[in-house]
Amino acid sequence: MKVGIIGVGNIGLELRGKLGLLDWDVEFVLKSDGVYKNEQKIDVLENYLSYCESVDVVFLAIPTSDDGKVASDYIYNIVNKNIPVVTCEKGALSNYYSRLEPYLDKIGYSASVGGGTRLLNYAETMMSEDVTSMHLIVNGTLNYIFEQMSKDESIGEAVKNAQRLGYVEPGATDILDIINGEACSDVPMKISILHNVCGLGKPIKAKDIKVKKISKIELEQLIDEAHLRRYVVSFRKNFLEEDGVIGGFVYKAGEWNICAGFKDISKNKIYMQLKSSEVNNAILITKGVYNADGIYKLKGPGAGAGPTTSSMIKDAMTFFK
Repeated sequence: MKVGIIGVGNIGLELRGKLGLLDWDVEFVLKSDGVYKNEQKIDVLENYLSYCESVDVVFLAIPTSDDGKVASDYIYNIVNKNIPVVTCEKGALSNYYSRLEPYLDKIGYSASVGGGTRLLNYAETMMSEDVTSMHLIVNGTLNYIFEQMSKDESIGEAVKNAQRLGYVEPGATDILDIINGEACSDVPMKISILHNVCGLGKPIKAKDIKVKKISKIELEQLIDEAHLRRYVVSFRKNFLEEDGVIGGFVYKAGEWNICAGFKDISKNKIYMQLKSSEVNNAILITKGVYNADGIYKLKGPGAGAGPTTSSMIKDAMTFFK
């Protein structure tokens, strides 16, 4: 298998290691200043498409530095060459879904929501008209930080460890900025992707979701209540206003009402079932009136280079069965 990799951050580096173990040939790596092979620059950035034509699949492993336009352009240009793209980037499918929807059969996107959980695949498989609600933890970083604080780590220690383990997006260093970055940017993008690929209605865009930032005072409350609070997203067909939610958003998407924020999970039996250790993500789906047809759950590792790249490689393999 011949592959190309766009991006040289934690995900890109982890991919190169795993692909080497599979004996897949990395034909090129695209960095910000050009095209590389075997650590040697071989061409300028603008000529990347000609190298894509010589590979079986391209891995897109860049962070979302804008609203997804850069990633969307990469994906669009490559799939139009009839070359599959596997991505973990979130902005493209959350803000430019309508542009990319015609090419979904050439895009591997499982790692964009849920990391190694394969949560998107599960949600797509389970989706039907009798689904009445979905409840999710989709940000492994926040889950990790609050799990660690519930074990008596300080928030400073928890955030530092999250950074060391590669769970925090590059750039942010201030604790409040990190919490707000994950809650206000990462979560809306993942929720938009899930809504869009599961066909829950007219496509929505993450940039249209207005999220309330956490204040310093609210952060202190969250620290005090770390053993009770988790960032939970709920999709419901019936509107249910929730009390005591810190931060987050309420968004109407067709027949679905989406409510997210730091919620006191001890007051809700469904939310308690979402409680998951370490960096895990989780989804709980209810079907039927009054949940008569059952409750379905999935949990798994939701952040970090290891689980994310494993999911990306699984996506790549599906193109060549």
